[in-house]
Amino acid sequence: MKWYPTRGLWIFLSQFSLVLACSHGAAPVAQPVAPGTLRGTLSLQVTSAKPKTVLFNAAAFAERLDGPLRRELKEHAFELSDNEARQHLIVHVRDAGRGTGTVRFFCELEFYVYSKWPGALDFGRNQGQTADGELSDAAPNLHASFRIENRRREQAGEGTEIDQGAQYCAEQLTTELLKLRERAPALVEASPAPVSTEPGVARAKTPTAPQPPLQFPAAFEVVRSLEVAPGNLTVTPAGQIIVSLHQFFQPEFPVAAVDDSGSLTEFAKDAQLDSVLGVQSDENGVVWLLDNGMKSTKKARLVGYHSVREKVVADIDLTSVMPKDAFFNDLVIDLDHEAAYLADPAGGKNAAIVVVDLKTGKARRLLEGHKSVTPEDIDLVVDGETLEIQRPDGTVQRPRVGVNPLAADARNEWLHFGPMHGSSLYRIRTESLRDPSLSPETLSRAVERFSDKPITDGISIDRKGNVYLGDLPNNAIVRISPAGEMSTIASGPELSWVNDFSFGPDGHLYAVVNQLHRSPPFGRGADLTKPPFLIIKLEPEARGIVGR
Repeated sequence: MKWYPTRGLWIFLSQFSLVLACSHGAAPVAQPVAPGTLRGTLSLQVTSAKPKTVLFNAAAFAERLDGPLRRELKEHAFELSDNEARQHLIVHVRDAGRGTGTVRFFCELEFYVYSKWPGALDFGRNQGQTADGELSDAAPNLHASFRIENRRREQAGEGTEIDQGAQYCAEQLTTELLKLRERAPALVEASPAPVSTEPGVARAKTPTAPQPPLQFPAAFEVVRSLEVAPGNLTVTPAGQIIVSLHQFFQPEFPVAAVDDSGSLTEFAKDAQLDSVLGVQSDENGVVWLLDNGMKSTKKARLVGYHSVREKVVADIDLTSVMPKDAFFNDLVIDLDHEAAYLADPAGGKNAAIVVVDLKTGKARRLLEGHKSVTPEDIDLVVDGETLEIQRPDGTVQRPRVGVNPLAADARNEWLHFGPMHGSSLYRIRTESLRDPSLSPETLSRAVERFSDKPITDGISIDRKGNVYLGDLPNNAIVRISPAGEMSTIASGPELSWVNDFSFGPDGHLYAVVNQLHRSPPFGRGADLTKPPFLIIKLEPEARGIVGR
């Protein structure tokens, strides 16, 4: 293991992380199907947001978009029918109008694919509504957002600008749908995937390289077997699995996309990332990457990388809130309030939560040194061995890691968090974290103890408020109910350091298992891991937010 000058100890004290993911509603899970879906019969509905007077209102544009979109979809072999459609495509116009600079025209669209008609949609929450206004159980199989900009040089004829804009937006949206038709999972209802008939065993996908047969508990299924140790993971709305590669193993590159065989391809190469653990996809397919800069740059950044367009869309410098022993390692993206919440265990006593305004890039360091973020004096014992690390001077120390597990509920009202080495899970209203007028004392009083917890490296929350955690000492996954009651939902020696979670668009909860306690820092420089490293999925109590 290469030691980084002046910060080697803090790397080992702090390099434990997680990332969380997201989904849309609580409905029966559709099993993944082969690529090439979205080929069934579609019904199409184009809706609009509140009118905005720019060039015209969104409702007027939605009416003009309907015809061109139908023509484009049919021209590209999409089958449209309002009768007996197997899928329902809903295109929602948030805004449209004249652009500025080189942009002649723009439209902001969202689309949803449902296998069952959801009824009225609450576009603020991305959920269906019943007739009495309550949120329904209807959940989209796919949801994505686009801003389409027309930079064509030709002038629109008088009175035809709306029509030209509608035609261009229809062309571009159809192009995006064609891409997703080839790549996105679970866009149609499918029969449940076959499971093993052997009691207590679930099938694992066969890795590309020959591997000895493994037996896995029925509570989870292995979906990828990796030869390189992952750190955190996220699943995009299109079903793409993205993992950070853990710095303890000196990976070739910091972040990777995982294909069906478990092979890794460098992700966001042009973002020039240094070292990353925290990753999280938002509902638009932007994967947010928390670069801690610990390998060489010594600069922390929050980078947004669009997974479909393959380009950097945000790059926020976090140097202003980065103490000497900082180690940013986990994050939550809150698009409802255009904010990000970051975990920095730092040196333990100065652990803190960092809140970032995604509009301005301004960051604030909060709750520094509070008991809810600082570690307790407890040892981590895994497989009968007390975890120890060797410091640069050759001495041995038992780690004490501060705030690491971090997750927001489905409505981004509460942030749940706690120190990795801690027995309590806390929560605070995100509204309090975003209020710069609150004094440190007032903010401290806003923290609530939520429940007991094991020593854990990653958490996630479903739409019903259940919290899922890796139970590191017991090689297990536990669930904490909204009432604070904890129960084990999966366990076994195969769950050797469950590091992070993410909800996928298929409704499953994904997790990485990376044997971190067997990595060189804990093995006096020797790599004691036994590949493959695993990406698993399990059936949660309810769906969550895709990417978290």
